[in-house]
Amino acid sequence: MLSIHDPDTIKKKLAGRAAWLCPVEHTPASTNYLVATLVRIEQEFNNLAPGVSHSGFHGLAHGQKALDDLHQFQQDAAGYFSDYLEQVKPDLDTDAYAIEVLRHSRAGLTLNNKNLGKVLDGLSSHLGHEVLWCLSFVDFDIHFAQHVPFLNFLLRFNFPNMVIFLVRDEAVQLSEPYERANTIIGLDTQEMYDLIAEIKPTLAPPLPVPAPPPPVAFPPLTTPDDEDDDPLLGEQPKPRKKPKPAPKYRSIDEE
Repeated sequence: MLSIHDPDTIKKKLAGRAAWLCPVEHTPASTNYLVATLVRIEQEFNNLAPGVSHSGFHGLAHGQKALDDLHQFQQDAAGYFSDYLEQVKPDLDTDAYAIEVLRHSRAGLTLNNKNLGKVLDGLSSHLGHEVLWCLSFVDFDIHFAQHVPFLNFLLRFNFPNMVIFLVRDEAVQLSEPYERANTIIGLDTQEMYDLIAEIKPTLAPPLPVPAPPPPVAFPPLTTPDDEDDDPLLGEQPKPRKKPKPAPKYRSIDEE
């Protein structure tokens, strides 16, 4: 629990930094807890920085890079925390299966809170401020048995820059590891509603308006008399003048 429990301290901690993730309600036993958290972060990042995921504008390049890094981490987590190897083993020969085992093992080496911290720092950098990702467990007193494995995973993983809210209307006795975690806050339902209503998320700074392109300089219009001076056509050959007809002389006999 937070070492200082008064609401003002909580609000001060979150002001200007809170990003409210989709709450955790029902959690099936087969849930990939890391992926479930990462997709919530992706969803909220897209809410705070709209347009990054589907825009080619050069001003969003940094945000797109941060989102790409998050997607890569998601893919590694989805493959590592699953029975993928057991599923593909019957369809692969020995060499192909060995390659998959190596790929799986290498992915596992990147799945740590240090590398995830770098990914989240990239998202925060694009948003222009430090972000505290706020994840609430709804009806923690009712769905205690479902929520505890998820909560245990987040504590073991030491998820960076995350504040966890245990929303409950009945008192819940937590074990010592939870009590010592200063990023876990217990609130009742109304307190949670009030906190979300008061602490608004901070949107990404507006994108810079691109400078208008320089005006195109068109050459001056020309008249038929000065076509030879047209800068686009270059110097043109002078038209040949039609020769004058030779004078017609009458013979003496015609007189």
